Amino acid sequence: AQPQAWQFQPWTFATRTFGNSWTLPTDTVSYELQFSGPFLMRQFSDRRCEVMNLATGDRLGLWVWNLDRLNAIYAAVSPDGQLAVAGSESGTAVVCEVASGKEVGRLVGHLAGIHSTAFSPDNRRIITGSGTLESIKVWDAGTWQELLTLPGKGALFRGTRFLQDGTTLVSENDAGILHVWRAPAWKEIAMAETFRESDRIR
Repeated sequence: AQPQAWQFQPWTFATRTFGNSWTLPTDTVSYELQFSGPFLMRQFSDRRCEVMNLATGDRLGLWVWNLDRLNAIYAAVSPDGQLAVAGSESGTAVVCEVASGKEVGRLVGHLAGIHSTAFSPDNRRIITGSGTLESIKVWDAGTWQELLTLPGKGALFRGTRFLQDGTTLVSENDAGILHVWRAPAWKEIAMAETFRESDRIR
């Protein structure tokens, strides 16, 4: 028997109405609504990724991930719809332009596999979830440099998200235990760097 195509129809809580109905191809491996915006990300069995804007019905991008041991089902789209990030079992994440699929950066630093990714509400930071002492890493979304490592208990940190305040992070480990961290705001980081510089001058 031929596999059945998936049917997808978003529901808008504010208006209590259904949006446009979508038919997902039978070779779709996974699909995920993005918390960062009105985006639907679809992953295919041949490593293709497609991003749709649910508000307009437009396709924003279609490309093939160039990353070994890819964990594409844990990929994320930036709130402005410009970038996408996906992690791998090798501990590396790749960042691509949504429109062209062009790779623009790599996040290298995890010793274990990456099982979740997310962008901050202001598009300026990326978080990746792994396990144990390096449960969460925070990265600069312009330089691709690591900013912070947050420890936790357990492994396979998934569902990693920034809350809307842009400084609170949440993630769930393989035992179902929710972890909450508060990352320093940009203003706090700038103040700390100023104090550090003044100490060097002295």
